[in-house]
Amino acid sequence: MATYFNYISPYNCKTFNLENELRQSEELINRIHLWQKSIHFFYFIPKLIRSYVPPFNFQQSKYLKNIEWLDKYLTNIVRDRRKEIENTPKDEMLSSDILTLFICANTERSIRIDKVNNHSKPMADDETMQLMLESITGAKYKVYEEIDRIFCDDKTRPITYDDIIKMTYTEDCIKESLRIIPIAPILYKSSIKEDTIGGLDWKADPESFIPDRFLNCKKGEENSYMPFGGGVRICPGRHMGMTNVKTLMVLIFRKYDIELGESGEPFKKFFNFDNRCDKLIISLHLRKSTVLN
Repeated sequence: MATYFNYISPYNCKTFNLENELRQSEELINRIHLWQKSIHFFYFIPKLIRSYVPPFNFQQSKYLKNIEWLDKYLTNIVRDRRKEIENTPKDEMLSSDILTLFICANTERSIRIDKVNNHSKPMADDETMQLMLESITGAKYKVYEEIDRIFCDDKTRPITYDDIIKMTYTEDCIKESLRIIPIAPILYKSSIKEDTIGGLDWKADPESFIPDRFLNCKKGEENSYMPFGGGVRICPGRHMGMTNVKTLMVLIFRKYDIELGESGEPFKKFFNFDNRCDKLIISLHLRKSTVLN
């Protein structure tokens, strides 16, 4: 959170009291964003121009050094985690993080996780911000009611995985947010009339925020709803992403009411290989419970 706060905050609002691990995390995020910019550069600029013509050749050198840094940094992370796994006794359970799952896949230490809920897409921070924006509508209060009902108006109780599973309407809001503004939009489709596709009822107002589209719907046809990948190469972090977003929403929504800080242009986003929120001003107010005593 501290790293992300620094990323979205102006220079005079940043916190510089960071531990070494957080500084490394901040550098990694910045370098990943630089790598995303380089994708456009290598795709659109011909090799001859970017190799010999200034200033493109200097820009190419910068991007190549950044790719080399990322490759070395991530390789070291994998190597260190592999050593930790090798030094862990076989009768001791390993953590279920994504990196461990990848390293142990198809080995005798492979970890199998039961699919409690089948989430179909990954999530990221800018989707959380988009959800905050869209839930300003009547859907916001339904989210409040669901959170208050699950946690019985307890503002400090630890969050369990069972709580996350029960947040069905909140998950519908997340799905609807990602439908409207996906992280990596690759399917540019719009609904011009009411129809049923993949078992889901699609209305003729695709730009409206209606979480009930996903309410009590049956599992649709495979890859009929894939705002961020599908098939065998679907993002492996989609379950963790959905859990993280729900957890963040509980931590904020069970204590505060969120309103837009500006009524004109609610937020600004830009596209650089992925959709990213550039500006979103909100105000937080302590809210009363929706649970009747």
